[in-house]
Amino acid sequence: MNVAPQVAGLLIVGLVIFFVGRAASNGGIGRNSVIGIRTRWSRASDAAWKATHLAFKPYSVACALVAVAHAGALVVTAIVSGPALVSNLLTLSGYVVVLAILLVGLRAAKRVAEAN
Repeated sequence: MNVAPQVAGLLIVGLVIFFVGRAASNGGIGRNSVIGIRTRWSRASDAAWKATHLAFKPYSVACALVAVAHAGALVVTAIVSGPALVSNLLTLSGYVVVLAILLVGLRAAKRVAEAN
């Protein structure tokens, strides 16, 4: 089974979240309406923007690690000729876990931003 699209998708999602989160938390991406965590509370001030992204940084790292781990598991599954169901479940679970981490991270970031 060709798992290249699934591997590429997980890697792209994980790495984009990681690099955007890192750049925004390090001040490389200022407050804007295009990229980053763009919510009413994060765009309220420059301090809230910075605090939001600093609070979210560990979650962006976790998203990248989960995405890379699931992509690696997909490659291993393809090498050992695992069933398509396993590949599909790995892909789905990877996205579900990344989404769950994003939501938890956004809640943490919101609390920090509202405190500023």
